[in-house]
Amino acid sequence: MRRGDPELLLRLTEAVFDAKRGRLVTLRAEEEALHRAIRGLERPPRTSGPDIDPARRAGADLLWQGWADTRRRALLAEMARLRVEIDRAIEELRPAFGRREAARRMVESARQARLRDASRRAERP
Repeated sequence: MRRGDPELLLRLTEAVFDAKRGRLVTLRAEEEALHRAIRGLERPPRTSGPDIDPARRAGADLLWQGWADTRRRALLAEMARLRVEIDRAIEELRPAFGRREAARRMVESARQARLRDASRRAERP
């Protein structure tokens, strides 16, 4: 790495930012999967109709509801843990974003300086 190479610095900061953003994207996907699982437990069971199973009529629904409540609590605990991870990932992403933007500004400043220097050289006889 050459000292003061803004292009290389930009590539490095973009790689770090992309890695941290990728982690956040993964965590958000996990969060959405948990939301779907929780919503799946919230569907009300059918309690009437000609094709209702005799076990359901005999109280199996109560057993299922107990299981569903236990599962929902476990999913909500996992959701709370995941939200803490998401908050941490966001906090790690912020400085990575700032460094990437600073590197972009450095690259743009270096590009402008090169253009000014080239323009000055072209104006000399």
